[in-house]
Amino acid sequence: MLTKDQEYVVDLVLKGHNVYIGGQAGTGKSYLLTHLFDKLTIAGKKVSVTCTTGIACTHFPPRCHASTIHSWAGMDDGRHESSEICDLLQNSVHYKQALHRILHCDVLILDEVSMLSKRLFEQLSTICSLKDGNYCFGNIQLVFSGDFLQLPPVKNSLYNEEGQFCFLSETFQRVFQHTVFLSEIKRQCDSTFIQTINEVSRGILSEDSNKYLSELNRPLDEKDSVKLFATNGLVDKYNRQCILQAKGQLYEYRAEDGGDVQHLSKVLAPPTLWLKKYCPVVLLRNLSDKLVNGLIGKVVSCGDDGPVVNFPSIDVTTKLDKINFSGNYLQFISICIILKGL
Repeated sequence: MLTKDQEYVVDLVLKGHNVYIGGQAGTGKSYLLTHLFDKLTIAGKKVSVTCTTGIACTHFPPRCHASTIHSWAGMDDGRHESSEICDLLQNSVHYKQALHRILHCDVLILDEVSMLSKRLFEQLSTICSLKDGNYCFGNIQLVFSGDFLQLPPVKNSLYNEEGQFCFLSETFQRVFQHTVFLSEIKRQCDSTFIQTINEVSRGILSEDSNKYLSELNRPLDEKDSVKLFATNGLVDKYNRQCILQAKGQLYEYRAEDGGDVQHLSKVLAPPTLWLKKYCPVVLLRNLSDKLVNGLIGKVVSCGDDGPVVNFPSIDVTTKLDKINFSGNYLQFISICIILKGL
């Protein structure tokens, strides 16, 4: 059953309006987007479901064919300027499918919009205008969803990415004339927990919520507990300690690097990766529609040319080979295994 707010969104969208759907985690935003996909598809619309991350795409059922917005629009990892992307879309065979998606899209659904930067939002508008240059976003209907109190855009000085929120764009204010915030929590029924989560998201905790959180204190299993560190350097140091302490043969995989050292230092994949059988790992890059950035797996075996990894959440076991990372204007190239130990 849809809530009144969700029904209101459905009514707006089916009437052809652009809508931004806000609300904290658990209010049914992704569920509503799936419902809208089904309704619009039945109505004969060509609907594209996208997300800002590969992991978010896995939350949608297979029928939605969800993909990252970067892949859908041909933006790749954000290294290109808008004029470059438009030129590639119109003239490169490699970008032919992306151009076809844009030209034939009636409705663009985008989830986790908080991680879409102002720069990429405006670039997306330019790209979609290839469909019809007389309108923002090429007159494609927009249904964007996400909580701006959650994850912000990621800064990337290499690509001149400042990491500003997309709602700071004048284009955002112009195209989204309808904003609906979902407030009814569907994922939880504990009122105290819901109140605490609401306060945490806003950074202001009441005495009752502080007391509630303190009552949750309990000893954790050191082996299975999650560790949080302030920098990637501290994460790498902890991972090295864990891998050395683990039983089994140690395998070392070294990246083959070339180019500007300053830019090479910003590649997410470590220059030297140490692995052992059964150690947990995480993907740092999308390799396919299923093997997406952020996917957690466990090493099944290691060979001289790469590890075999099982990803239980998607029931896939596969060998991972080395892959190229490259930067703007061939500033660097790094050939490495796109895994990081956890």
